[in-house]
Amino acid sequence: MKQPIIGQKVNNEAIDALIDSLSAIVDEDAVFYVGYPVAATIDSPVTVPALLISVKFGLICFDVVPLAKASDLTNIRAKQRSIVLALKAKLLQHPDLAGDDDLLFKVNVITFALAFENVASLIDARIVDSAHLNRALESCFYPARAHCRHGGDDRPATRADLLRSRLRHRWIPARDY
Repeated sequence: MKQPIIGQKVNNEAIDALIDSLSAIVDEDAVFYVGYPVAATIDSPVTVPALLISVKFGLICFDVVPLAKASDLTNIRAKQRSIVLALKAKLLQHPDLAGDDDLLFKVNVITFALAFENVASLIDARIVDSAHLNRALESCFYPARAHCRHGGDDRPATRADLLRSRLRHRWIPARDY
């Protein structure tokens, strides 16, 4: 994984543990953004705690929590949903990332917990700790090539390339990349 691009950390200990865990799993060209991008829902602005763009795993939003228990499942799933919907709304503004009525790729979300109850319902909902992160990543479906063109020329671009380009030019200040 390339050097993470760090904006504003929401939970230093969890983000640092996530970076350490991801560095051993993801492809070397993967880009990991912390504290980006900022999107909005009708109710409020949403800052994604972390975002991974990888040729191997695709686009994965990460929420981070210090502790996840089975009793927290409903609230965590609601937070995951708000993150996905806000990011999809933002990305749908870019025609080269969209098909007829949706994005050309899936927006995945994983909640990373420093500690959690090791129960199937959490793991199945992609609420995991370091030991279960690889399983959650592997469950994210991602076809390698986009069905779109980059920049008006005829060269196909990977979806990861297009996403990195959009993030760089729209949401990340120039000094940060």
